[in-house]
Amino acid sequence: MTDGFHLTVVVADGGDTKRTLYTLQERLWAVGLGWHKISKCGSLLERSIIDKMVYDGPRLIFEGPPELVPPLKQHPRKARVWDGPALDTSAAIPDLTPIEQANAERNKAASAEKLKDQAAAIREAWLKARVEAMKAAGKSESDAKSAAEQWANGVLTPSVTLVFDDEDIGRITVADVLDDPARYVG
Repeated sequence: MTDGFHLTVVVADGGDTKRTLYTLQERLWAVGLGWHKISKCGSLLERSIIDKMVYDGPRLIFEGPPELVPPLKQHPRKARVWDGPALDTSAAIPDLTPIEQANAERNKAASAEKLKDQAAAIREAWLKARVEAMKAAGKSESDAKSAAEQWANGVLTPSVTLVFDDEDIGRITVADVLDDPARYVG
């Protein structure tokens, strides 16, 4: 069991938070504290003990109590505050040296190499499922393969079906959203 926590820091220059977190993530990779997670579509996602994507100030932190079945229980969490000056992020977390950057890249490559076969198998299964679903919806094999490949690479073509949690919207295509984007705001 681990006692995870969120650490919120007051910084002197809020405009430097993105650079700071991205640099910190790279520094963690450089010293061997980064890893990859395989996404549902077989992509490798970079991870570490920090979340580099939380640099934007007005983020919500969702920490509702979990539903646990005895004998599991959650220890109460308490906020703690320490007085002190705002953190000068540029001084505390300078940019990486060329050697540190090379170490980070080497460690990322080694991590990716270890997972490449597993990631490829997951990607192949994901692509196959997407192609079959698109063919069932009337797309040709070649169009379905092309759209699925683009989707796996982060590009949603107009024919990709989106599934909304809102039952009034349900399943629609990217083209539907692009035709009336105002309808989907919020």
